[in-house]
Order: sequence, then C-alpha cells, then structure tokens
Amino acid sequence: MPLRSKFVLSSLQSTKLTDVEQCRRVIAHVDIDCFFASAEVARDPSLIDRPVIVAGSSSRGVVLSPNYEARRFGVRSAMPVAKARALCPHAIYVVPDHAYYRELSKKFYDILRTLTPLVEMVSVDEAYLDLSGSRWRLGSPLSAASKVREAVFEEMALPVSVGIGTSKTVAKIGSQMAKPKPQRDRVIYGSGIFAVEPGHERAFLFALPVTYLPGVGPKSASRLASVGVTKVSDLFNVPRATLTSIFGRSTESILSYAEGNDPRSVEIDRERKSLGHERTFDRDVTAREDLVVELRDLCEEIAEGLSKMSIGGKTVSVKVKFSDFSVVSVSESYAEMVFSYRDILLRSTELLRKIDLKLPVRLLGVSLSNLRSIDAPKQLYLDRQEKDAEEMVRLQRVISEINQRYGRRSVHRASTRPRP
Repeated sequence: MPLRSKFVLSSLQSTKLTDVEQCRRVIAHVDIDCFFASAEVARDPSLIDRPVIVAGSSSRGVVLSPNYEARRFGVRSAMPVAKARALCPHAIYVVPDHAYYRELSKKFYDILRTLTPLVEMVSVDEAYLDLSGSRWRLGSPLSAASKVREAVFEEMALPVSVGIGTSKTVAKIGSQMAKPKPQRDRVIYGSGIFAVEPGHERAFLFALPVTYLPGVGPKSASRLASVGVTKVSDLFNVPRATLTSIFGRSTESILSYAEGNDPRSVEIDRERKSLGHERTFDRDVTAREDLVVELRDLCEEIAEGLSKMSIGGKTVSVKVKFSDFSVVSVSESYAEMVFSYRDILLRSTELLRKIDLKLPVRLLGVSLSNLRSIDAPKQLYLDRQEKDAEEMVRLQRVISEINQRYGRRSVHRASTRPRP
C-alpha cells in the first residue's frame, strides 16, 4: 500500500461546519501520530504496514513509541520491552535516534511557521496554532487543518492529527479524537481532523471520560472514581469540598476547563522548560564510581544539546531510580548560568553525593532547567574570566558540530566512555 493511501483526507468527524468557520477564536492542536515510530517508517518505507516499536536495546528498557500496527497487539508507550516482545514478538524493534528526531521536530515547527506565525510548540511532536486571523490566507479552519496535514506529509512523510476548537482544551482533545483507532484485526484511519462547533463545547466535554481533562491523571482519576465521578459531567454532581480535597488549588481551573472555558492563548516562541537525559542500565549499578562514569556520558549529551540551541540553565537536577523502583530526585539552583560540560558534571556530581545509595541503581538521570538563551559568553560564569568562558563555549560548539556532521561521539572527552 502506498505511504500516502492511509492518510488521505476524508469527511470531517463533525457537523455544522459553518459554525466552526464563523468562530472568532479558532485554535488548532497538531500532533504527529506515533512520532518516533512514524519517523522510522518515513526513513525506511519498507516498514510500512509492519509493527514498529522504538525502544532501547536493553530488555530492561521501556517502549518509547509503538506505531498503530504494534498497538493492535496491546503494546503501549512506557511498557517494559520484555512485555512488548511477549505481546508482539514479530515487531521490528528500532533503537531511538534522538538527534534525528530533533531535526524532524525543528522541520515540523518550520513547516507550521510557513502557514501561520502563531505557533506554540509544546513538545517535540505537538503544537498549538491560532488560526483566528488566517481565513484570508488559509481558508476556513477545516481547510487550514487540511493544509497543515498535507504540508507535513508532503515535506516529511509524517501523519498528523488535528483538533479544532475555541480553546486549547477542546483542540487538544479533538486531536486525540482524530487519531487512528487500532483494533485487533486492523487499524481504522479516519480523516485525521476533528472539530467541535462553537457553543457545543460543554455538551462535547460532558460526555467524555474525566481523564480527558488537563490536570486529571491516573491517581486523581482513581480518587474521583471512588466518589462516583467517571465522566466530565459527574464533576458537577459532587460537593465542591470533595473536589478540592482531590485537586487542591487546581479545582477551579479544572471545572472551568470542564465547561469549555479555557482563556489560555497560544504563546509564541514558548521557551523550553528543561533539557535532560536518563539511562536505564542493563544491570543494576552498586558502585558510586560507576555512576559517576555514567554521569559523564549524560552530561556530555546535555552539553551538546545546550550548544546546538545556544541556551544554558540555572537549575541542575539528578534522578536515581533504585532496584525496587523507588525514585529519589535532588536539584539545586545557581546564581550563574550553567552551560559547559565541565560545570554540568561538577554540579550533578555534587548532587549525586547527596543521595543515599541504599539499594542498587536501575536508572540515572540528569536534567537542566530554568533555561535561558545565551547572549554572550561573559554572562555564563560570574566567577570566571570572560576569555575562559569564551573558550569553553567555542570548544563545546566545535565538539557538537563535529559530532553532528560525522556521527555522535566521533569526538568525545577522554573521561567518557565511547558507546556503540
């Protein structure tokens, strides 16, 4: 089957489209379907119609992205690889290529920006668009959504789902509704577009499971079920005090979203919140010095990412998951900007010393948050000379450029172990 045939635009999953077209505020949520897995299929068309699972090479790792053919067999994201292999032993397993995915994410953003400047990227594979003033250039909201899907597919061979509504909440839920539906015997592909008519938001939301609302996770959903709340409409049949005991200060916002009232606007050039990497080990690690070696690799990956984006951060965090799956995280914020490999390693090593290694370690992670763009090297380190800072910035960028051109870890520090 040709690559395009599964993603042709068909009839929209909504009615009274003129109401949508006449709405003053039109928000679209665009989400790439099974991003990592779809990216691998786009790179290797021989994988079309075959179950593809992007996951770490270790059997102790987790599934990052199964395509819909794999989801037919019950495979889900975050599932242990061993369980995925038991459910779908004939799947094609692909080791993730994050550098490739980052390149595609940037191209995805650039394509959306050619259609409208009002783009807010919320993750590597999803974005909000404000289409309120785009009718003269893109046509109706439905026409604009079709143009988005066609442009991304033409340029990248990636399928996307688009939700349209008067708010971010409704648009995001709409994109979920527009996605393909994996069944045991086949995958059902629809139009890839789902619109909710203005004035019908409340009725649309009230019929949905409460888990569709932002802010309602598995734990709060379980607590809600214990008081008889399973659908969005049920929220208004229990005492407010009961909801406050579950949601706390988020209660009013969640109830507002439940009624279709979401004043949040599309934030242009939204800043990335954090950058980090983590690693699940093939065997549990018990020696602290071995963790420091792994820490060096993680810090080098972060430093390369910061260099590519010309950003630094002021908060460093270290996460450890033990063999019993308990997790301990420590973080600290600093007055000066953290940018270089040397500084990230220094800060994270200090944080790791604060963690009591009571059990063997299954996973180690490092992240940098409170990110800022770097205007000049002299702003990076308040306690160092400007020339020293400039040299470190240049060195990191040279390493990053060489590795990007000739393959990751073509150049690496002697203190870090080369990996295949």
